[in-house]
Amino acid sequence: MNRTETEPQIITGKIPVVSKLAYGLGDASTTLLRIVIMTYLTFFYTDVAKLDPLAVGTMMLVTQIVNLVSAPVIGVLVDRTHTKRGQSRPWFLGVAVPLGIFGALCFCTPNLSPAWRLAFAYLTYNGYNIANNALHIPLGSILPNMSTDPNERLSANSWRMNLGQCAGALSALITVPLVTWIGQGNEPRGYFGTACLYGAFAVACTLFCYFAIHENVMPEDQAKAEGKTQRQKGSLKHDLAGLKYNLPLYLLLIVDFMNAMFTTISNSGLMYYLKYQVHNVALMPTVSVLSYLAIIVIAAVPTLNKRFTKRVLFIFGLLSIIIGRVVMIAFPSSVIALYIGMIITGLALGFGTALVYTMVADCIDYGEYRTGARSSGLTYSLSSMLEGIATGVGAALVGYVLKWGGYDANLTDQSSSAMTAIHAVFLYIPIACCAVSLIALCFYKLDHKLPEVNKVLAERHADQSAAIAAE
Repeated sequence: MNRTETEPQIITGKIPVVSKLAYGLGDASTTLLRIVIMTYLTFFYTDVAKLDPLAVGTMMLVTQIVNLVSAPVIGVLVDRTHTKRGQSRPWFLGVAVPLGIFGALCFCTPNLSPAWRLAFAYLTYNGYNIANNALHIPLGSILPNMSTDPNERLSANSWRMNLGQCAGALSALITVPLVTWIGQGNEPRGYFGTACLYGAFAVACTLFCYFAIHENVMPEDQAKAEGKTQRQKGSLKHDLAGLKYNLPLYLLLIVDFMNAMFTTISNSGLMYYLKYQVHNVALMPTVSVLSYLAIIVIAAVPTLNKRFTKRVLFIFGLLSIIIGRVVMIAFPSSVIALYIGMIITGLALGFGTALVYTMVADCIDYGEYRTGARSSGLTYSLSSMLEGIATGVGAALVGYVLKWGGYDANLTDQSSSAMTAIHAVFLYIPIACCAVSLIALCFYKLDHKLPEVNKVLAERHADQSAAIAAE
């Protein structure tokens, strides 16, 4: 059967809607687990599992050493994967079940001594991080291989971000009620049961990704030819060549790191802020769901990008986030100010969420333009590694700052120093993260070079295809 007749979307560069849906659900599969871990895991360890905040902070930091090893290794392995089913796609099949299991076990509290409970936390959190990398890296690296059309990439990424945000909003709305309903007064059982449901959802969505997403950029014979060339040129040296002279990528990785820090710290701090500053944990579902107003902006970004560059839109979003935090700082005890600040923040988050992965794809094209080497897996592994490290550092920083402030989970009213620590976690440190991102983006100049990059790459790929056909 003729490939051209059966798959016209692939030949034209269009990505089928079912593939975009699967791509979005792939992000949704990790978002339910990732958001509940970012938002509740530190609180779960300190207030439910009754582990020492300093020990929890240290664990969150130490376990990210695994990310320093696992992420680049997985990235290189993705670049080395050459199968009939694609380069990134086979990973979805292999990681689905481990991701669901380890994600659920993060919220399991075995009836052991504190030392053994801490050891179990180390084991399960490390397992989750590795599994998350093994999905997140291929999910990112498959985007530039789904289509060469920048608009199709942005469209697919919008599906990913929108469905991911919907999953996050759902998590924000239902997590606390689910914990209460499943636990029936038993908080550890409630958290574990909820995490099991999210883990099962992650397994189902990841498997759907495997069956519905395809890598369509290159014909199979060219992919095999390039795979052979890569093996001849050899391993890591060839992959690293794609990272040389790629200043836009390094700047964007700084922004990506700071964004992950912001999300982890502010999400972790929200529960403490509501409990001890606002004195109303019941607001958690409605307040946290405001972060997912980003969906509105994500849907608008493709249209806005026709008038403004990605860099300008990203900077506008960061400035808006800072304004939202300033509103809450000005009126720390006001529930109205809290809601206004979170609405501003939620909308503003949509800019970075919609743009960061398409900007990474642009950087991959730029790396190939400068060096001739296309290292999608390794590039996204760096992004995933830094996001994982940022998550660990952010969670550790929460634990350290709370310990420094004298936070005591057994007290209903915290000391003034502990309240200062809670304010730092939820308000001041997130502002600092945005400020660092703004500085990095001031030096990001790739948007204006993309037309030339795309033109040169199109000519180069056409020459490669002609050479292969002549053989």
